[in-house]
Amino acid sequence: MEVSQSMLWANSKENGERIRPASRAVGVCPLCGGSVIAVCGNKRIWHWRHSSDVQCPFSQNETPWHRGWKNQFPEKWQEIIRYDSRIEEKHIADVMTPQGFVLEFQHSPMPEEERISREKFHKTMAWVVDCSESKRDKTRLSKNRLTTLNLLKSSMQNCYLTQFGFEKELFRNEWLNSAVPVVFDCGQEFCLGDEEFKERVVCLLPKQVNQFGIILIIGKNTLIKRIKEGRWEFLTDDTVYKKVFDYLRQHGKIAPNSVAEIKQRVVSVAPRKKEPQGGFVSQSSCPIKEPAQHQIPVVNNAKWSERAFGIVGERFRLSISSNNWKRRRGRL
Repeated sequence: MEVSQSMLWANSKENGERIRPASRAVGVCPLCGGSVIAVCGNKRIWHWRHSSDVQCPFSQNETPWHRGWKNQFPEKWQEIIRYDSRIEEKHIADVMTPQGFVLEFQHSPMPEEERISREKFHKTMAWVVDCSESKRDKTRLSKNRLTTLNLLKSSMQNCYLTQFGFEKELFRNEWLNSAVPVVFDCGQEFCLGDEEFKERVVCLLPKQVNQFGIILIIGKNTLIKRIKEGRWEFLTDDTVYKKVFDYLRQHGKIAPNSVAEIKQRVVSVAPRKKEPQGGFVSQSSCPIKEPAQHQIPVVNNAKWSERAFGIVGERFRLSISSNNWKRRRGRL
């Protein structure tokens, strides 16, 4: 069954409680306050739709990948409206745990301003990015690239350490400077070139330890289970960073008397260019170059082809003239 709209909950007009779509039901959008109607068919999952064309995030389409991640968590955690009266802003949390940890699922490219706005609003959160349909993302995250990095194994996941801004070679530019963890989901079938990594996700942590970036490879089901159990702190606290610092010092990657420098990762990337139609072009994508057209060299303001025909014609004319001259001479 296809997923169409992202709005699976609405507020009741009578008491304001969250209600599911039902045949001929009418409700209120919890984000914009507009009127919504229930769409109940056989081809798509039942959902709410705005009764008129309005600029509301709940009116945007949602992919099966998006809904698949949401359904890993209890319904009461999904599509939570958060309001901050100080700045008078509303945002939808795709999933929010009872402890206040937010998961935002992103399938399509996002403007940097929107990403920064959500990160500042939610604060304690993580992104989950869909890479399942991107061949380029899968090529970047292949095993032969990861094996070039320093590997620190723990009981929970593989921890890879990058250096000299190598994150640019592995991830999309728009996520490199995120202030929160970013989880890249390449799909069930993708296993980074090794069965050991099957059904795992790749997590880029937002901070560096003494200029070393940190990438976690963790099982998707393990990640979901830990979040549901409220044990998601390993994504946001400094525990992993301290373990990485001890590893670097013990293995001679940094000086024994070094002090731990844990700070936000900042990678210089080219800004995203805006298309005339209003879309965005990521600088991380490979530009497609048009094949260079073959230019015929010009000699004496004439093209080679014209020059060649001219030479052939001249030789033919001279050969005819020479033969005529020989025939006349023979007659004398």
